[in-house]
Amino acid sequence: MYLRRVSRLKVNIRFSVFFILLLFSLMFSLAFIVMITIDYLFPLINISTESNQLTFELLVPFIIVATVIFFSFIFGWYIGKPLWFMALWISNLSKGQYEAPSIKQKIYNEKKQKWKRPYHLYDKVLLNISELSSRLKDSETRRKEIEALQKEWLEGVTHDLRTPLTYINGYAALLTSSPYDFTEEEKKQFLHEIEQKGGHIKELIDDLNLSFKLTEAKIPLQKEEKNMVELTRVLIADILSNPSKDQINLTLHAEKEVISFCYDTKLMYRALHNLINNAIIHNPEHTKITVTIQMDEHFHTVHIHIKDDGVGMDKKTLDKLFVKYYRGTTTDAEKEGSGLGMTIAQNIIKAHEGKVKAESKIGMGTTISITLPIEPTTYEMSS
Repeated sequence: MYLRRVSRLKVNIRFSVFFILLLFSLMFSLAFIVMITIDYLFPLINISTESNQLTFELLVPFIIVATVIFFSFIFGWYIGKPLWFMALWISNLSKGQYEAPSIKQKIYNEKKQKWKRPYHLYDKVLLNISELSSRLKDSETRRKEIEALQKEWLEGVTHDLRTPLTYINGYAALLTSSPYDFTEEEKKQFLHEIEQKGGHIKELIDDLNLSFKLTEAKIPLQKEEKNMVELTRVLIADILSNPSKDQINLTLHAEKEVISFCYDTKLMYRALHNLINNAIIHNPEHTKITVTIQMDEHFHTVHIHIKDDGVGMDKKTLDKLFVKYYRGTTTDAEKEGSGLGMTIAQNIIKAHEGKVKAESKIGMGTTISITLPIEPTTYEMSS
């Protein structure tokens, strides 16, 4: 706020000085022209106050008015030319043309990084228009990227919903209309597959529902003091109990058995599940995944690291990891998930006033780091 006031004061002073110089220039020019006209021009054409008083009285005001008009046009052109340029630039922005008018190349000195006169007077305004132009251009690029991601995401989610439904319909048809007499073991297997595919559909629908609610900030946090180590241990046990994930090398390391603070248990479970599951999905079998939990009592924070030694990610995937609708993958496996899981996890962490970041390199694995603030009284009571 202080810097903004100082900048505004500088602009006001600059325009005041310019106006004063303009006024003095006009007065000086007017006095000079009148003096030259009376002392030199009139005598040349034999006009004097004694012999041609009426003519003298008519010509002097005419010269004064003509001089004022002439210099008004000159100064108006000097001041108005930059205004015309800015109006043209803003008009182009309103039409979706985010580049500066081509005339900018003639009025901006690239070497000195400075506007030429008379544009230098409006350099702050021109700088703001230039920044606005860049932001609008970035927003337009971003909008197009989001639209492309939404289209790709919609196609992927439609496929993800259709695939398990196909399995469910197929198994149901076999159980209800097939003349073949299936064994009890085969029936259980079919029912297990139906249950699993139904669960996958439910996860996709839950992701959609939670994503929209988090975006609209409709979910109040139901915070209660819980042990983060125990929550993570239960989560890992739930993941490892899934028969389809029996090839996972997933371990937990915590510096203390009890690290308690206030958080929403259900949402935090969901966030950690999404982050760990992402490491599982996008890495080959037997990838080592380690979850580490630490508490920094000095800064009143809890740090959770989800590290794997898998295939890693390139910069493009890493930059878009938490982008909504992005369904990137670093393996040749078919894409899974809703493309919302990482965004949901990030929103949940942010809702707890925490931060989440990712570091990764191709062939060197990925590390997801979560930092959550805790109140000093919380860990003092639990220590």
